[in-house]
Amino acid sequence: MTVNNINKRNGSTTKLDRFQKLQAKVTNDPWDTESWTNLLTEAQQKGNPTVIRETYEQFLKQFPTSHRHWISYINYELKQKAYERVESLFKRCLHTVPNVELWKNYLNYVKKTHSGNAISEEKKAEARHVIGEAYDYVLQHIGTDKNSGSIWQDYLYFIRNSEVNSTFEEQKKMILLRKTYHKVLIIPLANIEQIWKEYDSFENNINKLAAKNFISDRSPSYMLARQSFCELKNMLDNIEKVQKNYLAQPPSWSEKDYKMLDVWKEYIKWEKNNPLKLKEDLMLKRVTYAYKQALLTLRYFPEIWYDYAIYMSESGKTEDSIFILKTASEVLPTSLLINFALAEAHEAKLKTPAESSPSFVHPKLIYDNLIKNLTNEIGKIDAKYNTKKTRLLALVSTMNSPNSNDAMDNDNDEQERQNERIKEKEKEIKEIEKEHNEKVRELKQRLGLAWIVFMRFTRRSEGLKAARIVFSKARKSKYCVHQVFVASALMEYQMTKQSVIAGRIFELGMKVFASPNGVTDDDKSEEAQKFIAEYLDWLISLNDDNNSRALFERALSILPNNNANEIWDKFTKYENDFGDLAGLLRVEKRILSSYPNSKLFLYFKNIYK
Repeated sequence: MTVNNINKRNGSTTKLDRFQKLQAKVTNDPWDTESWTNLLTEAQQKGNPTVIRETYEQFLKQFPTSHRHWISYINYELKQKAYERVESLFKRCLHTVPNVELWKNYLNYVKKTHSGNAISEEKKAEARHVIGEAYDYVLQHIGTDKNSGSIWQDYLYFIRNSEVNSTFEEQKKMILLRKTYHKVLIIPLANIEQIWKEYDSFENNINKLAAKNFISDRSPSYMLARQSFCELKNMLDNIEKVQKNYLAQPPSWSEKDYKMLDVWKEYIKWEKNNPLKLKEDLMLKRVTYAYKQALLTLRYFPEIWYDYAIYMSESGKTEDSIFILKTASEVLPTSLLINFALAEAHEAKLKTPAESSPSFVHPKLIYDNLIKNLTNEIGKIDAKYNTKKTRLLALVSTMNSPNSNDAMDNDNDEQERQNERIKEKEKEIKEIEKEHNEKVRELKQRLGLAWIVFMRFTRRSEGLKAARIVFSKARKSKYCVHQVFVASALMEYQMTKQSVIAGRIFELGMKVFASPNGVTDDDKSEEAQKFIAEYLDWLISLNDDNNSRALFERALSILPNNNANEIWDKFTKYENDFGDLAGLLRVEKRILSSYPNSKLFLYFKNIYK
């Protein structure tokens, strides 16, 4: 049952309208965080458990790293005494959201369900064992966090107060307590001085003579951790200040986005420098935790995922690195950086024993998925902007209709206001078209690069013939860009050392991008000029004078003057470098004829460089 259907049956008219409006807002803009927050509030006010749960699920699908909302959802289920749901939620979020408050909630839940009068005497030992394992589990995952000090202190108290029935058990308890103190006293925590005092007292109560050696051994690490805490706190407080209440979303590359990226990179660099002088495995654990913390906020920043994967690879954790890239590719399915890195990591396994491992994914599948995702993304943008444009065009048509104008025939002021409104809508349509074209152009370039890299991989792994098949698929795409043709042509020439096939590909590209009837707008003429410039560079590199001159003439007959400047520049340089004076003067005359108001020196300024 959908949320809307539930509302129709249960909600009041006013609240139903508000809830539906908020749902429409988040559907239209899934990254509208304010509307999402209001939607959750509205769902909670309805009081319908199904509506509340479904809204939380929708929210956390969109913002899966928001610890605040996982905690809120879990607390709601606790109030409902839906303990199976609570445990299911913990399973879903703990490993992906390394946040101290969330893990504290988990620990408190385990302690609450395994203590109190409900536990029989026979099962108390078993319950304490479960709680002890929970402490160990929690501290393994978030114990390096500067805010985990209270959990460490609670765990130490838990160990100290555990019951023992023999000298052997007492010795085991003391060993575990000492081992736990040694673990915690190398971590920069707010309460580390208090824990140190407790440790000092602990050792002295056992054996004052031995205590001096133990304390002397641990003192340098403790002092370093204590000194580092202030520096660490300042960095993390600054991060929290920059990203306060921020929900992870794709960057718009605003000033705030750059600032968040910078402060997190600064902190990660600090951890990599190992200021605590830890052993390699412990340092690796801290750096890994820093990356995981950063990704709670910078989930959609490819640079952080990539840096994390490279760090793990350089640390000898190749499979971990590949797993990070795989996870990143699921979060960022259209990222070139992530998918190229993942494909290259698996390409390195080709024709090795690792190719037969269960985790191996053929790079071809990665490239196929990337191309499919980019193509679908362009389709989504087309559909979104076409819907907006259609709605506005219908509105303008209605405003221009005779029935609309009849009512204003005798009211000139109202007619003027109507005309202004029409102009505003027409301006909005142009802005939508411009925004749409910019987004599609950028995605087409990324798609083109994906095809090119796929083609090059195929040539490396399967040979030139297989690469031709990839090119054949690419050129049939309605979103194909001229760079794909250029890359294929140059690949053919470099691999075969013959110009025939490369020339055919360039000529095929002329039909696609620079046919006389195909250059119909500025975008197409701009791409035609860029493609022809690449074609000319190749012909000139071959010293093919006849075909170079022929292409100059074809280009200038096809391209409009406002998008032919690069061709004229190449033509003048070509005549100056390889022609004669008469030819150079003819080009000068033609430029003046084509651009009567231009300054000729602008076309010759690069000739003598």
